[in-house]
Amino acid sequence: MRQSFGIKCTCFVKEMIINVTKEKVLDLLKCSLISKSTLTDVFLRMKPTIGWSSRIFGCDVENAKAIQFTIKLVIRKSDGKILYAQGDREFADLLLSFLTFPLGGVVRMFGGKCSLGSIDALYHSIVDLDENKYFVTKEAKNKIVDPHLAPQFNMRNQILPIRQPREKFYCHDDYDITCKNIDYFDCTKKVVFFSSFDGYVKGTKTYVATDDLVVKESSPTSVLNLINHFRTPLNDLKEKVINIGINECLSILKASLTSTEALTNGLGHLVTEVQEGKLRSVNIF
Repeated sequence: MRQSFGIKCTCFVKEMIINVTKEKVLDLLKCSLISKSTLTDVFLRMKPTIGWSSRIFGCDVENAKAIQFTIKLVIRKSDGKILYAQGDREFADLLLSFLTFPLGGVVRMFGGKCSLGSIDALYHSIVDLDENKYFVTKEAKNKIVDPHLAPQFNMRNQILPIRQPREKFYCHDDYDITCKNIDYFDCTKKVVFFSSFDGYVKGTKTYVATDDLVVKESSPTSVLNLINHFRTPLNDLKEKVINIGINECLSILKASLTSTEALTNGLGHLVTEVQEGKLRSVNIF
């Protein structure tokens, strides 16, 4: 390993013993998303080496156009920044579902190439480990490299390709049966098989999400407040209606993990024609 780092003499190497606190563990997690030198940045307090670009281009996955929906982007012409996006419940459910994804499942969706700091290297190191030699079972390794959603978090209209395990329920048809290993299941209630649900938000409303993914109900008042917040003249705003599918959703997800401009960085490559004046003027109401 010493030679792989280009170290010819051990005189240039020193050992350190440090205490890893809860705060350091959290710092490791945060830094691993943006840095290619996580250990150095956290334990030697050096400036992080950022491992992501300002614009995140579309990701290529199979059946990318299998599911699509429409959103409206409001863009500032002067710098191409996406101020906010409007969409129906599918768009809102998509953004809210980001909070339910396990990190290993996110990396798998990107094919192990998520470009998130040191996470790619961590993921591939686990994939390459011999499951028979280093893991207690094959299933233990699979839980890391291909983790599923938690039970009962799968939506019927789930766009991104992440799976939910089939739940197992254990029932007994006799009374006065005691099982010491199951204390979370009330056998007096009716068991209904649950595979997926309709979503998180109500379907009759329109929702708006800002560039940093603050989600709100869309209304003339909320939109006007947003425009006032950005202090952008109306003649500097344009709108664009686009269809997004799996690729675009993955781009937003990737950008949201490392940026406060998730829409601009995730969808910016779709609105390059803004500077050419090909978009419509904004109609707030």
